[in-house]
Amino acid sequence: MHLDPRYRKELSKNLNIKEDEEHIFRAYGRLNNSELNSFAKNPVVLAPKTELCRLVILEAHGPYHNSTAQTIAEVRRRCRRTIDIPPLPGASQTIQRRRRR
Repeated sequence: MHLDPRYRKELSKNLNIKEDEEHIFRAYGRLNNSELNSFAKNPVVLAPKTELCRLVILEAHGPYHNSTAQTIAEVRRRCRRTIDIPPLPGASQTIQRRRRR
């Protein structure tokens, strides 16, 4: 996944993000000392304003056209422990506006 340099710097500083051997950006932290599986210890980072982020939000927005809060809750419910999700309200609202057109 390509990560815009401005997001990479900000996310790396806040989440200790590193690229793994499969070129996937993951957050590393204190969970490395836990007994969780490797996916839970080092969640995938869903970078804002990427095609992957847009697709995940569209799927969570769903056929019922959930509100922003419901969409974010659904993304977090589905991706719990596998994806580290930076704040999504802006991305979610942008996608919802585009779907209304």
